[in-house]
Amino acid sequence: MAVLNALLRAFFAVGLGLCGGLALAVTPGTSAPGFGLKTIDDTPFSLSDFKGRWVVLEWVNPDCPFVQKHYNAGNMQATQRFSATQKVLWVQINSTTPTHKDYKSAAQMRDWLVTMKSQPDYSALDEPGVVGRAYAAKTTPQMVLVDPAGMIVYNGAIDDKRSANVADIPGARNQLEAAIEQVMAGEAVSQPATTPYVCTTKYWPQCRVKQLTVSAARGCNPIYSTVFAYSLAFVRWARAAMEYTLRANIHAPWRPAAERTDWRLQPLPEQ
Repeated sequence: MAVLNALLRAFFAVGLGLCGGLALAVTPGTSAPGFGLKTIDDTPFSLSDFKGRWVVLEWVNPDCPFVQKHYNAGNMQATQRFSATQKVLWVQINSTTPTHKDYKSAAQMRDWLVTMKSQPDYSALDEPGVVGRAYAAKTTPQMVLVDPAGMIVYNGAIDDKRSANVADIPGARNQLEAAIEQVMAGEAVSQPATTPYVCTTKYWPQCRVKQLTVSAARGCNPIYSTVFAYSLAFVRWARAAMEYTLRANIHAPWRPAAERTDWRLQPLPEQ
């Protein structure tokens, strides 16, 4: 029974890993997780290609009201242009799963960028959500600034006004621009971590195991979760079968019926 309990716990732990894993905090001062993606024009690239360069990572969802706030007003495009003047590369990532209504194909993203007159250096789809989960990107927009050594120096919101109201932009502090200005002046970022404001990133559907919910921010690969679900069901069945066996005493057919109630306390017969 102890072995089955251990197996149950092991399958449970493995399942959490398969269903997106526990999202680790990606904080300023830690290494930026490496990744490789293809642009919406089908050109492969990786973060390691930009070693020695400053890089902005932007998580985007065109249907999010907070993203629309900054793009419809031209604020995100202005921040992109500012970054370009500082020779900072801009990588735009859409981690929306194809199963969600907000999903945009590569062609739709191209059309949207043209409409918004937005010109990131790279724009890519992260359909499985692997990159987003690696960065614990929970919201759109969410901004990450990576230094030439591959360390995160800023992770958080585009600005400090948590609203979808365009009228709030002029009075807001652009947190990303401030971070870029400070590092270009050789200073430490005064606010390296801020709280980005929602919409939530639209990853794979939620993965539920017993009463524990792996949040959408962690994501859940449906293939892995299906395998885990069947594995967990098997272990539970085996445990239930063992419990039934012990209760029924069917493992001790050599003992008289009167002795079977406590057969587990008796020594096994000599062979």
